[in-house]
Amino acid sequence: NLPHRMGGYHDVDVQWGIPNGPTDDLRLFQIASDGAMNWWWADVGAYYVVIDTKSLQKGDLSKARLCIDTH
Repeated sequence: NLPHRMGGYHDVDVQWGIPNGPTDDLRLFQIASDGAMNWWWADVGAYYVVIDTKSLQKGDLSKARLCIDTH
C-alpha cells in the first residue's frame, strides 16, 4: 500500500469483469486512488484501461476501453 508506484503487479483484485489469468482482454494499465496525491476515484476505486488482444496485436489502440472499479 505504498503511494506512487509504477509497473509491476496490481495489489488489489478487480471487482468487475477482468479475471486474473489468460483472457482475450488485457489490462494495459491502472491508476488507483492515491491519498498522497489526493486522487480519489469514486469511493477509493481505480481506473483500468483494457484492450482486446487482437486489437493490440494490430497496434490499434483506438479499441482501448477505460473502466472504473468502485466499492
